[in-house]
Amino acid sequence: MKPIQIKTPWLGKLACAAVLSNALVGCENTKTNNDLAQPASSKPNVILIYADDISARELAIYQSSQWSGKQGKSVSDPSKLADIPVISRIANQGAFVETAWAATICSPSRAMMMTGQYASIHKWWHNKDYGKIKDPLNGRQRISRLYETSPLQIGHIAQQAGYKTIWSGKTQMKHNTDHSVYGFDEGVFTPGVNYPTIAPHTTFGIMQRKQKVNGKPVLYNADTNKDLPFKSYVQQAWYWKPNVQLMNHPDAKTKSEYWPNTPNPLLILGSIHTDQTLS
Repeated sequence: MKPIQIKTPWLGKLACAAVLSNALVGCENTKTNNDLAQPASSKPNVILIYADDISARELAIYQSSQWSGKQGKSVSDPSKLADIPVISRIANQGAFVETAWAATICSPSRAMMMTGQYASIHKWWHNKDYGKIKDPLNGRQRISRLYETSPLQIGHIAQQAGYKTIWSGKTQMKHNTDHSVYGFDEGVFTPGVNYPTIAPHTTFGIMQRKQKVNGKPVLYNADTNKDLPFKSYVQQAWYWKPNVQLMNHPDAKTKSEYWPNTPNPLLILGSIHTDQTLS
């Protein structure tokens, strides 16, 4: 099957079902009374893959003559090109975006993909530059949320088309309240919505000490309580247990729950962990 190359400044126009933040998001057919819905048998399942902070030249599907070598240096050595046969097969059998406009960094680029809006509307300019609003609950200034600036997003469009939606990957939506407002029925969040706070049942992460040294922040390993001897930033184990968080999982006891959440997590995660759920 010849791949479909899509040129669009609005990724939200992809007739699809879900959003991804550095991971896969899958959708399955479901029946609905919505007028936009079609018979389930006429609609394919859709997986939309979106990776931020990576150049298209690193993906073989784009057939670049150069890619990144050591420390980002441009090279043409085939041994330095990432071996990603599954991604290439998905692109060749499906569709891939050839031309798009997005912010050049992390959260703002995902904001454009999720909302189909430029930063002038969604207000996420840069990782350290966001629009502010007054919180209606407490009157304090805070970062504006995408569902406030762009109430119709790609997840909602998928639901209107009769799809069941699931979001798998990064969240970092600048709040830890209900994420189903983005149009997703389920979520597998890596890390959880409380990022950068470590999950309550682990100490696996990198944190910042309250006191600076010579005016500079000091980071430490939360497991060992030892300062880091190298440059890094506050973070969790993003894509691994025990910081994975589930939203609306069919077997979960609560709406939002860290995974794994088992009767005896000590066998899985070690002696420093205890079983906890989120209410």
